[in-house]
Amino acid sequence: METVAAASVDSADAQFPEIVIGLVAPYGTPLTYFTTTLSGMLKAKCDYGTELLRLSDYTKLFSGLADANPSSGVSEGARGAAVMTPGERARELAKSADVSALCAIKDIPERRSQQDAILPK
Repeated sequence: METVAAASVDSADAQFPEIVIGLVAPYGTPLTYFTTTLSGMLKAKCDYGTELLRLSDYTKLFSGLADANPSSGVSEGARGAAVMTPGERARELAKSADVSALCAIKDIPERRSQQDAILPK
């Protein structure tokens, strides 16, 4: 008779199970339908809450690199440049292509709280 070792997971060890999904797409790609659908499915099927983080928002953290949001009425090209240029400059200064992703990684633990934790069913 064979003995098979079964892995057991104590629910106390997994107090904050989570999934982090990164989507990468060129500027202007309409991801809203996809992210809304994915969030709805994760909630309906697994009772997971979701939070959307946009890497372009982290460029506002870099002192002197982020311009004010472009005023309404500017072209889409000007609006896109206002969002992308600070990120490009931050990557140059940091000599790291992943500087915005690192900001998000640092931000994730700061957004967690025990009261808001949703455990899957």
